[in-house]
Amino acid sequence: MQLPFKVFLDTQNILSGMTTPQLHIDVADWLENTGKDPRRILQVFRHAGKSYILCCYVAWRLMMDPNYTCIIVSAKKSLAMRNSMMIRSIIESNPLTQHLKSELYTWQANQFTVERDSIQLNPSCTVTSITSGFTGMHATEIIGDDVEISSNVTTEDARNFLKDRVMEFGKIANQVLLVGTPHHHASLYTHCQSIGYDKVLKKPVYDKEGNLAWPNHADGMFNWDWLERQKNESTEGDFKSQYLLIPSSTYEALIETSKIEIYEEDFTIQHIPQPMGNYLPVVRIGENQITRMCAGWDPALGLRGRDDSVLAITARDDKGITYVHDVIELSGAENKEFDKQCEEIIMACDRYKIGHIFLEENFSPTLKTELNRKAREMKKKIIVIGEFRNSNKLNFMAQQLEPVIKMGKMRVHKRVLEKSHFMSQLEEFPYNKMDDCIDAVSLALSKLPQPNVDVTKIPLIQSPLQMAGGKANITNR
Repeated sequence: MQLPFKVFLDTQNILSGMTTPQLHIDVADWLENTGKDPRRILQVFRHAGKSYILCCYVAWRLMMDPNYTCIIVSAKKSLAMRNSMMIRSIIESNPLTQHLKSELYTWQANQFTVERDSIQLNPSCTVTSITSGFTGMHATEIIGDDVEISSNVTTEDARNFLKDRVMEFGKIANQVLLVGTPHHHASLYTHCQSIGYDKVLKKPVYDKEGNLAWPNHADGMFNWDWLERQKNESTEGDFKSQYLLIPSSTYEALIETSKIEIYEEDFTIQHIPQPMGNYLPVVRIGENQITRMCAGWDPALGLRGRDDSVLAITARDDKGITYVHDVIELSGAENKEFDKQCEEIIMACDRYKIGHIFLEENFSPTLKTELNRKAREMKKKIIVIGEFRNSNKLNFMAQQLEPVIKMGKMRVHKRVLEKSHFMSQLEEFPYNKMDDCIDAVSLALSKLPQPNVDVTKIPLIQSPLQMAGGKANITNR
């Protein structure tokens, strides 16, 4: 029997005592017209009934072809099970599909098989979660219904895991349909569009012209007053993602990264001769004079899947602006040999003319000796200052980062943005367990006190390049 999907959907709505809005008709037409396309994405605003439409869609596909098979994947298995029970309910209650109820197969919560003429290993419908194993599963179509939710995109690792799992869909079924709303500015749906998901339908709650998508909702939802309440009761990112389908982070990060400025200038150094001999090194970024520079090392093995070993180069100028000038993710310490990392640190300090480095000794108290030995071997002057931290790490990072950023006093070099995970970890703080970049930066920032004297009058003590003049004493640490 050939029956348009929108007619089937309307029939099901009549049986349920509901009317079919134009929004659902548009979605139904799109699902039917793109039914043979291998890769599709359907995005409809929150509470619009997209999962209900999907359940009707699966029941309709089985009515049109009982040999059709599908796998429904959701972020959580409970969501997928809800879909399974809804599909079975439609098949059992709708006169157009009641003949599909099979007496030969057990209708289980996680899978069921309808009456069909072909003998297959695969159930008609299987439901599972994105974290479950897919080995041995095959189907005509795999449907990802809300595989991206706010709790599984808070970190870069979690988002990469989600992408990897969805990339497996093509090995399970020839057709892939993703349905949901974005929950992060680096959304899974944006990624999928970049790799060939070219059939996309987006239905925001209102369009660019201000036309409401569902203006006559029976319960008064989705009108302008209702939308204004939603705006007031949620974050801006949540509203933009869930109702306007603009990829944004739906959770509130602790750090207001929007207040951080990006710069591209490098340090310029001018050596000014002094009347009594010696030279005063003056360091600037643009027109601003740097009053203090230092490096912080958060050591780790740096191997794949483990914590990164990170060196942070920071500075502060005479106006109180803080610069995150470089964040270097060091090489891995194979066989627990840190010689390569020490060499990279010393070369970086030499490049930026850093005279001293603060080292977090919680990881290993012997690294201070290793770094000093390597400096002597390379004939470079550097003072290593060990720091053993006994305070809560998250509190320490928040105290160092948040006030500076909130006041609009932090600037981050473009290379930090491009070559490290500093900004992504900052955006995800405190949700991301991988926080080595911001930990190293926090250590370095904690050693940038505001000077309480005119540093130009005591250059050999507080000059940011004091080691350039050959002095080995550190004061005012």
